[in-house]
Amino acid sequence: MVNFGTVGTGWITSSFIEAAQLSGEFQLAGVYSRSEENAAMLADTYNASETFSDLEVMAKSDKIDVVYIASPNSFHYEQAILFLKNKKHVICEKPIFSNTRELEEAFKAAEENGVCLFEAIRNIHTPNFKILKEKLSMAGEIRSAILPYIKYSSRYDLY
Repeated sequence: MVNFGTVGTGWITSSFIEAAQLSGEFQLAGVYSRSEENAAMLADTYNASETFSDLEVMAKSDKIDVVYIASPNSFHYEQAILFLKNKKHVICEKPIFSNTRELEEAFKAAEENGVCLFEAIRNIHTPNFKILKEKLSMAGEIRSAILPYIKYSSRYDLY
């Protein structure tokens, strides 16, 4: 059983916890929030044994093997580095970091500490992506592309 902790208490964190628990291989061991009350509410909902309002304390906990970071994007790098340097595997919501330098430094920290760093994105593992990759050569020379930014909002279903 892999013991994991979460940073962030939003809906995406709840979705991650539920998916991890469905696997039967992950156990929620700790929840972090700047607010002790929010950490306690999420921990109670999913039966986590620990709550944290101090990231340093959480990073040093021997009860957590991996941490899922779903905090505001501007905190991802600093938080990931903290956990990596404390020998915790990190799964970080997208976008993982602000720039390539941060990504390279974080991968270096992961390697130095014998842990893994992942971005919580699945696009490259979907069947459609595999088909696209296999068939792309049939398109010939690509001269231009339109890459729209589209974001699905959880609020769309309400309308």
